[in-house]
Amino acid sequence: MLRTPLLHNECPDFINNVGNATFDMTYVGVGSVLIDPTNLGPRELLAIYNGNNNCIGHGTPGSAEEEMSGYYATTAVATSDEYGKLWPIYKTNYEQYPDETPEAPNAPEGASGADVCLSSLDLTCIPAAYPAGFDFGRYPAVTPSLTVEEAVANYSKHGLAHTIGSQEPSAFIDDVHASLMSRDPDIYLYTVQISGCASIYCPLSTPGTEGTIDVARAKLNGGKRALEFTRWYGPRVSYESYMHGNFGASFRLQTEYPIVNGHWVNTPFNNAGTGYNGGSWVHGGLVSPIFPMDNDLSAASYRTCQAGGTGGDNDQRQSMGAINYVPETHEYLLTFLCGSPWDPSKPKPAVVSPTDKGAAIFYSTLDADLYDLSRQDRWSPPQEITDSWETFIPNRHICSSDHTWCGTGQACAQLTDGHGNPVPNDCIVPSPSDCINSTIQEASQDPEDKADKGCDLDRYRGWYPSFMSTRINPDPTHPINPGYLLVGADGYIFSMEGCLGPTCRQYPREYNSRQFWIDVKPAK
Repeated sequence: MLRTPLLHNECPDFINNVGNATFDMTYVGVGSVLIDPTNLGPRELLAIYNGNNNCIGHGTPGSAEEEMSGYYATTAVATSDEYGKLWPIYKTNYEQYPDETPEAPNAPEGASGADVCLSSLDLTCIPAAYPAGFDFGRYPAVTPSLTVEEAVANYSKHGLAHTIGSQEPSAFIDDVHASLMSRDPDIYLYTVQISGCASIYCPLSTPGTEGTIDVARAKLNGGKRALEFTRWYGPRVSYESYMHGNFGASFRLQTEYPIVNGHWVNTPFNNAGTGYNGGSWVHGGLVSPIFPMDNDLSAASYRTCQAGGTGGDNDQRQSMGAINYVPETHEYLLTFLCGSPWDPSKPKPAVVSPTDKGAAIFYSTLDADLYDLSRQDRWSPPQEITDSWETFIPNRHICSSDHTWCGTGQACAQLTDGHGNPVPNDCIVPSPSDCINSTIQEASQDPEDKADKGCDLDRYRGWYPSFMSTRINPDPTHPINPGYLLVGADGYIFSMEGCLGPTCRQYPREYNSRQFWIDVKPAK
């Protein structure tokens, strides 16, 4: 549907010692495809996707390619035509270069119009020729305050020590309260993502936002121009104040004069979706978490997946969030994945073991009879969905006797004992205890798997959970909502089974599903 200018493991040569700043140069992962109710017709579909630039610090002799491995991540938007058959591809995908060196458009703001082609299986570019006023293209929506241009300009030589930006996005169009009484109803598209930018790169970023989900939004405009996003942002929200309701944050553009390194920064900034830095001005890219972390790691915060922010092994992590609407209860439903050192619904073990790690799906609700999604401070405290917890399982094979790494079905070395007798040495899936066995870790010969030699401890059945109900009937009295973003009292959770790390690419990822039920009880 969407293509990157380059393959995931390719980087273009530097020009004047500076890398290429295309925001989605090496990775595109679509999170949601939605119908824009203000632009019904052949161009009604929008894609919200994750675009990465993995080439900062890579691509030229002398760059520290092995020193740093972080990348720059962006939540982005792509428009379409012919009801989703055609999507924008950079024109450079079709241009031929004599020396066959990898090329990219150097497009930090994406591209539209004459700079993109209509996607097709043809080997020639089909120009995207549209009348004035229609913006067919792809562009960034949510970034950190450090722009991809600045990241490339300042860190091309040594690379990024940490991944920065916004990723794993999903989207929801809030037309629950839309009315035909207005010619121009205020209908917003909301994105949910995880974001992070270490203070060494983004000194104005809110501390403790790593490992949390956040929300941005843009008002739909009939497809006339690129969407303009703002992010949920305000004064730092503590875990304690959140539990009593915090009213300081909003989606409105804000002006403050923060203190950085003990000094006032005498230029304003706002919470626009994307960063823009010019001279001493700092604009946009700042965000507040929806569910802030408790740095004290209290027992109560573990139960709501809000224990974290310390950088330690016992931190929890929120990820892969999504918003839906449940007509039966008149509530918005926010779900996300909670990575945890143990099952959050259980007390802390006497001894915390790496084999206890796993993930569960959490949910929170917001009363749509009282609020719309502009009130991100009104979500209920998150709760674990019953029976969604699973521990991670190993995803590597090792030889049973010499503990070297082996591929599925591959033969291991033939071993003999001191008397010349054969010793069994089969290629097996290790147990979780094998994965943390120091002898196995030292003996395993897998240069790419430095953390858990011989094993991956992140194979899981529930990555990227998506909720869907098959028996939802659209409300015929609703002027806009067709019902495709609604969740009923039962349905299916679709997800990916597999692992996320780069060392498990040779193992299959599987698409699976399981059923869910919502226990709807009358209010007392």
